[in-house]
Amino acid sequence: GSSSTGGATFSWAGPGIVSGGTSATPTIDQPGNYVLTATDPTNGCTSTSSVTITQDIVIPNVNAGLTQELNCTITSLVIGGSSSTAGVNYSWSGPGVVSGSNSATPMVNQPGTYTLTVTNPVNGCMNTSTVDITENVIIPLNSFVADSLYGCGSVPVNFQETNGQVGMNYNWNFGNGSTSAAGSSVSQFFDQVGCYDISLTVTDPTNGCSNLVTYPSLICVIAEPNADFTATPNQLESYNGLLTTTNESINSTEYQWDFGDGTPGSIAMEPTHSYSDNPGGYTIELIASNQGLCFDTAYAIIEVIESLIFYVPNAFTPDGDNYNEYFKPVFYSGFDPYDFTMLIFNRWGEIVWESHNYDVGWNGAYNGNVVPDGVYTWKIEVKTNRNDERKSYVGHVSIIR
Repeated sequence: GSSSTGGATFSWAGPGIVSGGTSATPTIDQPGNYVLTATDPTNGCTSTSSVTITQDIVIPNVNAGLTQELNCTITSLVIGGSSSTAGVNYSWSGPGVVSGSNSATPMVNQPGTYTLTVTNPVNGCMNTSTVDITENVIIPLNSFVADSLYGCGSVPVNFQETNGQVGMNYNWNFGNGSTSAAGSSVSQFFDQVGCYDISLTVTDPTNGCSNLVTYPSLICVIAEPNADFTATPNQLESYNGLLTTTNESINSTEYQWDFGDGTPGSIAMEPTHSYSDNPGGYTIELIASNQGLCFDTAYAIIEVIESLIFYVPNAFTPDGDNYNEYFKPVFYSGFDPYDFTMLIFNRWGEIVWESHNYDVGWNGAYNGNVVPDGVYTWKIEVKTNRNDERKSYVGHVSIIR
């Protein structure tokens, strides 16, 4: 409103004056007839004028589109809005608008409620519509078991998915170059040494969601050990008989020896062993293992023979004092007491005494006469117990009176 009278005051009347009711330019928000009264403050004269405000209330049409679903394979999608009112402006709001927020068809990547606001730029009228974007990301369960986890040389294994789900797709990877999609229960044969990672992917064909589980080094194939050894000598004498072993096993890391004589065994790789004085045959056992899981056994038989052990003094004193009066060898083991001969010679090679009883000694006499002091030669012939071998020994003994 305006007036040609300078200094006039203004007063507006009407249905929707918001502010500025005493100014020339008030703000209104409703249609209707508005009356402006101008007053001359000098003489109090007034003048009025009116204006009619009309309203265009045509609200644009809007449709935010149909409900859609995000899932494990569809992680983003285009939603669609429309309006039958031409020339409108579009504006989208929501939790996951990726692009196109000012277009009719934006891209979204999160579930939630999306609001489309349509504005008529001619009259500023707006209208809104909403659409719900849902999400189906139920991931299938995934776990499985195997009936064998390791073996020696080769391992047949049966695998079983353990969640009992219906309608799932199963894809197995056995880590050895082989795969299977045969189902929730499959079998596989492992015949190469090593450990294998086993993977299973379970997929729900309804929503495309899948779940991958990998069990590292679940199946291990261990090299089969081959136990083998040599024991030397294979025949030992009971006196100071020391056995030496040479371990020739392969694919083995631990060893357990049993020497067959009731003594504690050994876990050394190549032990030595001393047998007691008991002659006989003994079975040596070697158990070779690989990682303590795979085992093999080898045997060997050795013989401990009785040693021929005896002592011969080098002097005696047949002087009647009842001490050291006789000369005789002392046998401990290894001889046949029924096959024994001892001869005594003087310095001219004559036999001065003969005996076939190892327990009878020479008293220093020849034909009942005392022989002179001096050095005499003895010869012993004896048969061994171990193999009936006859042995002959020669030495000297001195008579001292």
